Amino acid sequence: MKIIFVVSGMNNPNVGMPVVVTNLAKQLKKRGNSVLIYSSLKKDEEVHNRQSTIHYLRFHDNPLINKFKAIRNLLYLLKEFQREKPDIVHINGFHILTIDAAIAARLLRIPYITTLHGLETMTEEQIPRIDPLFYRIVLTKSSAITAVSEFIKKNAQKARRIKGIKVIKNGVDTTQFRPLQIKKKDQIITVQSLYKVKGTDRLIKAFYFIHKNSPKTKFIICGDGPERDKLKRMVNRLGLTGSVKFLGSVNHNTLPRLYNESKVAIFTHSYLPSIESIACGIPTISYAEGDSKEVITPKNGVLVDGGPQEFADEVLKILKGERRFKKQALLDSIQGWSWESITEEYLKVYRRVLHEQRKGDSKKEV
Repeated sequence: MKIIFVVSGMNNPNVGMPVVVTNLAKQLKKRGNSVLIYSSLKKDEEVHNRQSTIHYLRFHDNPLINKFKAIRNLLYLLKEFQREKPDIVHINGFHILTIDAAIAARLLRIPYITTLHGLETMTEEQIPRIDPLFYRIVLTKSSAITAVSEFIKKNAQKARRIKGIKVIKNGVDTTQFRPLQIKKKDQIITVQSLYKVKGTDRLIKAFYFIHKNSPKTKFIICGDGPERDKLKRMVNRLGLTGSVKFLGSVNHNTLPRLYNESKVAIFTHSYLPSIESIACGIPTISYAEGDSKEVITPKNGVLVDGGPQEFADEVLKILKGERRFKKQALLDSIQGWSWESITEEYLKVYRRVLHEQRKGDSKKEV
């Protein structure tokens, strides 16, 4: 089977959607399938970790210029799809490029499925401009729609009354994210993009109370985004400059070591990083929001239904040894989240879509 992924952004391979697509593509290729990836790239953005299977199409910040680029990229995708002859196109993310891909697939009568990952990396200006188009052009004609969590599925159903969404959760590579025999540091960690919607400021406020009771503890923040400078000013204002470290975008291969060095992982409502931190055998604390509730249980962490002070209190219980978690219970809690099993779920969707298309083609011939 030949699958073409079209993704709204693959240039940061360490977070969210790129991690999902990369691991899924790897597993599909292991099973003898052919995989190509087409992704958007912002103007002047450099390509990190370039791979031969990823084709980047540049876009501009100027919406008027982007209209011309959208037409150009549509023609390019039509040509590529005709040449590559994929069995199925798999769309990921809200972007002009994914709209182009849906149009190209429909014109060439190639079935496509759409996976919903959420709106975390979109600006408030982009959502109203792209979302209605994405809904009308992409979702209404998808052969199948999947979501990476029940939370995203429910939001999509509520916002757009979309039916028939199948949840295929994100996974974790347990050969990469696993307990390591290294010395713990007096530190806590978070891994998330620094966008306003992620609420990293709430974690910094919680750390302010943690620092009062545990002044030697450090807070490691992995991730980058437009809120970084604002968050740094907040850290300075709270007198936490020496205790909070912004590491920026961290290579995905480095994360297992950073998790294993930490005593606790903390999040506002991150999904994929929560799975990865638990796989490394460290307790995880999150606010009781979003899809974190689908990952964190009493066996692997704590969901906090409160403010920064209550959040800090839960972290301090672990730091002081007042609350303990068994490592094996942590690892057992994410059984079934392997990329191998999740890839099988996607393959079932692909096969069903192709079967339904062939059945439809047979009826037309008759």
